[in-house]
Amino acid sequence: MQDRKDYKSILVTLLLIICVESFVMAFALSGKIFKGEQTAEQRQNEVAVMFDSALAAGDIEVWFQPIVDAATGTVCGAEALARWNRDGSLLPAGDFIPALEEAGKITDLDEYVFRQACSFQSEQIANGGMLVPISVNLSGATLQREVNDPAIAALYDAAELMEGAVQVEITENGAVATEQLAQLADVYHAHRLYVTMDGLGQDSSGLAGLAAIPYDTVKLDKSMTDNLGTIKGDALVKETASLVKKMGMQVIVEGVETEEQAGILRAMQCDALQGFCFFEPLSKEEFQFVLSHWK
Repeated sequence: MQDRKDYKSILVTLLLIICVESFVMAFALSGKIFKGEQTAEQRQNEVAVMFDSALAAGDIEVWFQPIVDAATGTVCGAEALARWNRDGSLLPAGDFIPALEEAGKITDLDEYVFRQACSFQSEQIANGGMLVPISVNLSGATLQREVNDPAIAALYDAAELMEGAVQVEITENGAVATEQLAQLADVYHAHRLYVTMDGLGQDSSGLAGLAAIPYDTVKLDKSMTDNLGTIKGDALVKETASLVKKMGMQVIVEGVETEEQAGILRAMQCDALQGFCFFEPLSKEEFQFVLSHWK
């Protein structure tokens, strides 16, 4: 009698093991196996291998997060953002950009997004649509290349757009020396491209560049916005924005998520605001609808 109970117990255990293995296999076959079971190198290799085909297939999409005028609330610009459409699900930039950087393919993405931003503006002009400046982030790797081979400037020349229709955002992260960034900004200006400092306040590295690099616009980082509503946080943003404006540059504040934050920034006379309080990133068609609404 005892042997029969042991036999049943063993059989139940085996059935459970088979079910678990089948469940894991089903996830693996459907491409939904947990990312934690892949090493960082495996994920990087997978992204690098699939990226070129994704570009060719149009699976890398460019979305637009509108920027609004702080005083009027009207749309006055947008930031172009890359999204990867994988089987109907949009992967945010953070899920694939680090892997592209490691694989040496981030410059391809930067160029693609820049081309798409130029194409969007050309389409708006052809259709009589409203035009607002669109900014494109350039990675450290792209900036390193641009110092000796300004391909982005050449792309803008080829697009034959008016001055400032597409702009570039630069983060000072040490990839390129300040003097070289200043020279590159002059090159971009010569090709009718405006230059934005991205992420001021994320660390102290950008402060020196304010005086040395001829920026047109400065974006205050979300880390500064998050501290609004406190005495120190308000003072820091107010004084930073005032300094930037005294130096002849416009101030955009990103990461604005509440009406309270927006109200504080309006009182500080910041020029423009960006964040979920106003718009999440929009598809091309959604952004065109927004622009037609404000025309």
